[in-house]
Amino acid sequence: MTVAAIDPPPFPRRNILGVEISVARQREAIEFLLARLATRIPTRVAFANANLLTTLSSQPGGTRLLDGFLVLDDGIAVDVASLVLYRSWFPQNLNGTDLVPALLAAAPRGTRLFLYGAKPDVVAKTAALLGERYCCTHLRGGRAAFSSRRGGAARA
Repeated sequence: MTVAAIDPPPFPRRNILGVEISVARQREAIEFLLARLATRIPTRVAFANANLLTTLSSQPGGTRLLDGFLVLDDGIAVDVASLVLYRSWFPQNLNGTDLVPALLAAAPRGTRLFLYGAKPDVVAKTAALLGERYCCTHLRGGRAAFSSRRGGAARA
């Protein structure tokens, strides 16, 4: 499956540690993602927290791993960085624990989901939980974010 780049970006962006982070509200992000889903355009989403930003920015070419992603802000540290660099907070904290449940609740019946960044046992537990809470969602698989061979990030 080919994942189409998000071009042009749907929202204004702020560059923090080399990562372009979208400036959006939860409602806007959900509407954008549901529109992409309705037209069957695969879309990669990343939640930029301080750990992700510092890890990627410390590796040569690390921030390029998020090229083609819709990158959303996650956490107070990223919000403070935005305030320092752009004199403005992000409009909302678009972390995964708030955005994803709202998105899944709004998703149409039969929506397929792939989890990246979870161990197999976590994927299995998450699939069961999602099945209970969101009957319209089908978990299509998952992959751990870090490989144990070198301790580096795995690529999907």
